[in-house]
Amino acid sequence: MRSSHPYTAIFGAAFVAGTVLEAWNLLSFTLILKIFSPLEALQWEASSVLGNAAYSQGTGSAALSVVMHYLVSLVWATIYVFLFAKRRVVDMHPLLNGALFGTVVWFAMTFVVFPLGVGTHIGVNALSYFVGIIANVVCFGIPLAYVVRRLE
Repeated sequence: MRSSHPYTAIFGAAFVAGTVLEAWNLLSFTLILKIFSPLEALQWEASSVLGNAAYSQGTGSAALSVVMHYLVSLVWATIYVFLFAKRRVVDMHPLLNGALFGTVVWFAMTFVVFPLGVGTHIGVNALSYFVGIIANVVCFGIPLAYVVRRLE
């Protein structure tokens, strides 16, 4: 289902990739790493803006986190569409494009965006870097690339 308007691909890709990555974050923070409760996992992104007070604000800060997550996904999807889709590179190698873009997103978020936040900083080691890159590639970059390829 191709659209002549790039916003269809941007919003569709942001929604799909954002949802897959948010589901992974919820799963990994609560069941795998066991560092947050489900509510705290949802509040984590709001803590970047609100600080540790986000964890005492209940579902309001969880809702803010979800909105923030989708806004960030929307920004990354917009960047992807205007970098790749307009040059028709999306039709050639969506798996490779998505993997590379997911790695770039992880790098920018880990070393630029998250350190600017005032909230909880999760412990960093080689394993967390590896898992973070894989999560961003598999749960964000690749779904984003395939949705853009389908809709653009």
